[in-house]
Amino acid sequence: MLRAIVYGVRSGSRRKYQVRFYNMSTVDELLRDALAAFKHGRQASALALYKRVLASDPVNFTALYMSGAILLQVEKPAEAEVFLRNAVLVKQDAAEAHNNLGLALTRLGQLTQAIASFREALRIRPHYANALLNLGNAFRRAEQLPDAIDVYESAIALSPHDADIHYNLAGAFESLGDLEKAIVSYRAAISKRANFPQACNNLGNALASAGRFDEALTAYTAAISQQPNYAEAYANRASARFALRRFALAKEDCDTALKLNPGAAASMAAC
Repeated sequence: MLRAIVYGVRSGSRRKYQVRFYNMSTVDELLRDALAAFKHGRQASALALYKRVLASDPVNFTALYMSGAILLQVEKPAEAEVFLRNAVLVKQDAAEAHNNLGLALTRLGQLTQAIASFREALRIRPHYANALLNLGNAFRRAEQLPDAIDVYESAIALSPHDADIHYNLAGAFESLGDLEKAIVSYRAAISKRANFPQACNNLGNALASAGRFDEALTAYTAAISQQPNYAEAYANRASARFALRRFALAKEDCDTALKLNPGAAASMAAC
């Protein structure tokens, strides 16, 4: 079955309109094949198929959106932005597309525009926990920490078992110097995810900053048990052991940290 589409093409200051016919059955087959490739982790094949769809149907929302999503996955945010901007022009009420456009803009450092995109996603879908998390992250990158905390807390109210939200809230509290709230939030993140070495390590840092070195030692040891090659956690545990005057054990941790990551010697204060 043939379908006609009309789309605008800008030429200088004027817009021209073109009509193109395409075979819907062919496009549907390409979309099915592209989705199958994507689900099997073949991003390059999927992207090529979506581009074939767009060659026939330049305003196909699915192809625009999925092309942008794939380019985000492979860390090409500038290219992703182009597809996602077109996707939200085609379907202005697509909350997921606004959210992913915000992610692309965040990675490009365009934080004001990213915040606007996340807010648009939330205007369309007010209880969109992932968009709230991403908005909080954008505020945090923009060093608008009180705003970030407010957004993270709203996200937790919607998705209380999401470990990442608790983890990012903890980081915002820690950046503000509120160590007690940071410690509570890191512990909440750890309770929501059985294996979360980064949260254990950062909990240790917050505890150490609060002068609670015995508790910090326990947190660093948990991080190392979950990720045995975690050089930073070994170095941090060495600092805690040094503060507790356990010098021989601190040296062992330093030696392990330097063996795992010789290039980071300058940043390992205790080593």
